[in-house]
Amino acid sequence: MYRFVIEHPQWINKDLQKTLDLRLGHDKGRIWKVYPAGSKPRPIPRLDKLDTAGLVAALDSPNGWQRDMAQQMLLWRGDKSAVGALEKMATVSKRPLARLHALCTLDGLGALSAAVLRPCLSDAEPGVRRHAVRLSEPLLAPTPPWARWC
Repeated sequence: MYRFVIEHPQWINKDLQKTLDLRLGHDKGRIWKVYPAGSKPRPIPRLDKLDTAGLVAALDSPNGWQRDMAQQMLLWRGDKSAVGALEKMATVSKRPLARLHALCTLDGLGALSAAVLRPCLSDAEPGVRRHAVRLSEPLLAPTPPWARWC
């Protein structure tokens, strides 16, 4: 943080405002990227330039921002041609977070099936199993009316 006071003055007691320099640090600028001296920062991937297959591949990145943005863009596009690759990624990717993103993307596209969820329910990663259970709820048979009174 480059400002001494980060709270908006509206939320600071008037008496306390008189004792603080609310503008202290306004001339310090911002740190946009930190990287070792003598090296170049990694290029920021242009996900908007990728086709659907490229976005699915980007879900397998170790970079959380990249996975989140790729998933968001796949959902914005709503391209069902991604379903096959997402189903494969959800079950065979070596990266647990990629499997999880693939599952959630399939759900967001309305293309999640029991055939994909079944192996995910026994995934080695607890987070993937937990989400597979959560995502499988709509696929369960509806509760019969008489069961509500039991």
